[in-house]
Amino acid sequence: MQVVGFPFAIVAAVVTVFAFFGGRASDPQLPPAPKAASGRVEVGQVVVRNGPAESTTGPDGLPLQRRETMPTIDLTVLNRGGRRVLLTAARVEVLAHAVLPECAGQGGGGGAVPVSGAYTVELPAAPPGEAARVSRPLHQQVAPDGADRITLRFLALLGGADLSESALYQLRVQIVTSERRPLDVGRFLVAAPGAIERSGATLPESDALLTGPIVAGRLPLTWTWCYRRNLTELRRMLALPGRRSPDVAALAGVVPAAHWRSAMDPTPAREAAVRMLGDRDLNPLGAAFAAASTHDAEFADSVRVEAAARLLASARGALAAGGFSPAISAARASLELQPTPAAKAALADAVRLRNEYVRQQQ
Repeated sequence: MQVVGFPFAIVAAVVTVFAFFGGRASDPQLPPAPKAASGRVEVGQVVVRNGPAESTTGPDGLPLQRRETMPTIDLTVLNRGGRRVLLTAARVEVLAHAVLPECAGQGGGGGAVPVSGAYTVELPAAPPGEAARVSRPLHQQVAPDGADRITLRFLALLGGADLSESALYQLRVQIVTSERRPLDVGRFLVAAPGAIERSGATLPESDALLTGPIVAGRLPLTWTWCYRRNLTELRRMLALPGRRSPDVAALAGVVPAAHWRSAMDPTPAREAAVRMLGDRDLNPLGAAFAAASTHDAEFADSVRVEAAARLLASARGALAAGGFSPAISAARASLELQPTPAAKAALADAVRLRNEYVRQQQ
């Protein structure tokens, strides 16, 4: 019996030793090992500002937009955790955009947390249906149980020597942090370079303008299809989800003026497209929109290709003359109609000229 019980005694002794040395973590009287502190950030208050654009005049007479009038997203980041969190970049994705040129030119928030960083994000030009992404480095940090407030200003690549060309952008904004996942700020609808003017130059809201000498002096065919295109693009963009400023939200109430129907040119879409494309002094973008309105795919494609080629030639001519503003407008419009490498190259050259000009003014 003693021989048989000998192995069991050894096992019992081993179990006792293990319980004494290795089983201390299960002792109910000992506290658990402390967990490493972590940061836990979230988005607090978000305010969208989108007032009228204002500009200053450079030494050579060309306008430069004032930064404080650029469309702005003002956001507060809260850190609910116990470790400092670094904010390293803002990711901005252009989900959709629409450019609204003038059709009848007339000439001439945040809360108690102080802003700790203001950053300008240049919105890239992208063909319709293609998402464009841009990353802007940030140099911010949020202390444990603290808050940090950032403003993101958006600069659009638009033409128009007097900031007369407007655009709507649907954006998705994320903040890259030192934690694993980026912080999703949300989707936004902003107007650039500022709030879209409501005097009637971009949208047919003014009876006085539609019946006045400014419009009467222009070819009705041109501004009719320009207004039609702008209204269509406006409705498309406003239907998209995204936070927006009161100025942008108010665009949902746009109603054409009473004289709009009687003032507009009655030429059918196909004939209008042919006439506008045949006249070198008219905007090819209007011709392409009129052709698309015929719902004749073959006809619309042929007009679109020719209109894109004309716009590209116009961009190249402007570049040769050193005019970056009309070059940006024409190259971007050509890219919108037909995203060719040549149009992308022309836009890149125009932007490079613009950037050189901006650096010289600083």
